[in-house]
Amino acid sequence: DETKCHKYAECVLDDDDLECQCQEHYIGDGTHCEVNPKAVCHGFVENTSKGVFSWKSRTAGSPKVSLRCPFGVFNNSTDDNALKSCIWNSTSGQAQWLQTDTAQCRFSSTTTNRLYELSKIKISSENIRQVAQEVQGL
Repeated sequence: DETKCHKYAECVLDDDDLECQCQEHYIGDGTHCEVNPKAVCHGFVENTSKGVFSWKSRTAGSPKVSLRCPFGVFNNSTDDNALKSCIWNSTSGQAQWLQTDTAQCRFSSTTTNRLYELSKIKISSENIRQVAQEVQGL
């Protein structure tokens, strides 16, 4: 009976009998399911050149976590958040955090921000002296 299954379980037909089975990343008997401890990416604080980010615990496969970039974003950015995903690693049999996406976040250092912006300029014979002077001025 599907109504006896836990909210994190599914009713499945097994050998001509209906049975409750916990969903992926959950363990239990189907009438009671809880998160598999191996399916959790544990929260932690990440200190980067683009700020400090406090990531909260997540279950593998849940939507990406987004945290505001502490020093703002670069002008061409459409998003003002750093992003992180918790995935299921089938090789290790446990959840793992992917690398933080901070591409749109500015650095804590104004010098580093300016060097980054200068690195995006296409150098030509018309602008090479101006760019070189800016770099030397940093």
